[in-house]
Amino acid sequence: MDKTDEKILRPLLYTSVRFYIFFGILLALILFALYAWYIQLTQGLAVTGLNDIGRGPPWGLYITNFIFFVGLAHGGIAISAAVRLAGLKRYKPIARVAELLTPICLIIAMFSIVLDEGRPDRLINIFLYYAERIGQSPLVWDITVVIIYFSFSTTYLLLTLRSDLTLIKERPLRWRWLYRLLLLGYRRGEEEKIEKVAWWMAACIPGLLVLLSGGVIAWLLGLMVSRPGWYGAFMGPYFVTAAIISAVAAVIVVSAIIRRIFGWQDYIRDEIFKGLGNFLSAGMFVYLYFMLAEQLTMRYPGPSLMPEFLVSQEIMQGRYAPLFWVTTIVFFFTPALTLFLQAAFKRFNIILTVSSATLILLGLWVKRYLIVVPPLLYSLLPYPIGSYTPTWVEWALIAGTFALATILYTLSVKIIPIMEVKGD
Repeated sequence: MDKTDEKILRPLLYTSVRFYIFFGILLALILFALYAWYIQLTQGLAVTGLNDIGRGPPWGLYITNFIFFVGLAHGGIAISAAVRLAGLKRYKPIARVAELLTPICLIIAMFSIVLDEGRPDRLINIFLYYAERIGQSPLVWDITVVIIYFSFSTTYLLLTLRSDLTLIKERPLRWRWLYRLLLLGYRRGEEEKIEKVAWWMAACIPGLLVLLSGGVIAWLLGLMVSRPGWYGAFMGPYFVTAAIISAVAAVIVVSAIIRRIFGWQDYIRDEIFKGLGNFLSAGMFVYLYFMLAEQLTMRYPGPSLMPEFLVSQEIMQGRYAPLFWVTTIVFFFTPALTLFLQAAFKRFNIILTVSSATLILLGLWVKRYLIVVPPLLYSLLPYPIGSYTPTWVEWALIAGTFALATILYTLSVKIIPIMEVKGD
């Protein structure tokens, strides 16, 4: 291997004291989240702000987290597929960064569903009565989508890793046993076949993205006739757009962190961030247009759909107005405009690009909250208007899921090459 490969393998060979400090902080967050989960399991969902119609929403932070991480997962593997299908060699250094987002985010998405269950032990009933409930329960479709995508994305990741693992399996690394296990059945010269299989899998990913993220997950909300603010054909493109831009923003942030920590400025170059920033800016303006179309439609309903107007009123002028306007202006419009001006005047600043992506990522999580919670406070039936204030238990568990995602990603970077190893 040349010096380039040695530098790429540095995360696998060396571990600094800062890694253990960082790992310890994340572990402390997870332990606190486990304590909060213990409180929830022993005392029930009464320790959360969740409730039934008339007092509070049945869905809150946990389902917000689920939708957010599912979107990240779908968009992550879509970026990698675009790099392979379109032959975007310039973006190849960040392809695996995007690929790795998908299985990790799906694990967190599945765990968010578990957190939302008052009795997680009864989740086994989903599988015991799967055939009976497949056309009835939205939870069954959630589980189906996540399992399909997790299996597909993990297989895709392992396939693209095989060539690199053959080059490093004999290196003095602590994970050699794992590499040999993953390379069972390996034959010399299989790289060409693997590349063909990976290409065809990548070709399937856009269809899966539209069908699953813009289909099943969007339909989970869009087909609920009795829920103002959700019902409509708009949810599909809305969710697909959010999935892609959230993944692009996440790849920008994660790639910048990896580049900074390992000194990979020569590999993950500025031009990669420029291109991703330009795409992110365009995607954000499309998403802002969708937000305008959504609220405009909700504010001009017929007499029988007055709850639609009330939900919009709650978001734009009521209890959730500060959150909505801060998200729209600070987290969405300002970063999108910043990225656009950088592209228009050909002035690039990586700090501004990464900061803009971070704000957009945070804003997209908040926007999922605004999609989930306010519509659940109103009903087409004569129930009183509900209210929702998340408790410390919910916030602790949300913080724990983000800490768990970070730990899983960090450990993955220490186990597998996050960039392609070229060999001799």
